[in-house]
Amino acid sequence: MTSLEDLKLEGLALAHKEDALPWEWGDWALKVQTHYGDHTLENWAMEIGKDFNRLCDYRKTSKAYEKGVRTPNLSWTHHYLVAPKENRLYWLKQAETHKWSVAQLKESVITAEVKQRDMAFALIHALEYLSKLETTPEEFIAECPTNLWKDVDPYLEHCAQWLSQLEEARNAKRP
Repeated sequence: MTSLEDLKLEGLALAHKEDALPWEWGDWALKVQTHYGDHTLENWAMEIGKDFNRLCDYRKTSKAYEKGVRTPNLSWTHHYLVAPKENRLYWLKQAETHKWSVAQLKESVITAEVKQRDMAFALIHALEYLSKLETTPEEFIAECPTNLWKDVDPYLEHCAQWLSQLEEARNAKRP
């Protein structure tokens, strides 16, 4: 474990380094917080003239990505933007593959989240509608025109697989 004095000296050296990178600050803040707590980090931030909240952003981003996982072709800001996401590595890969700017990454994440939310609402409404049907599946099939099934069959198979995967994912998240 790095001593308290060594960490303080490291922070002072970073403060005097004009081109200190967010990753350097984040890794340092993570060591301080891990070994000595937020209170120490907050006090030292004031001593070295660094904004505590900014150090916390650096720290959280460094914590989200171990050194070997960071994508060197992307900025720290790319990493920061998706750090809270469970699928952050997916988004970094997309940004790297498509050479997205930070703004493009942000737009893609927001678009995907809106689409996912809309799909969830559609699913809820469809399931709610099905639950209120006053007919059994057998009665529904008996009353349904035969030529309709050629259009419905592929969807039924896909929905059955999807609902099964949804249930597995939901059960995996339960405590």
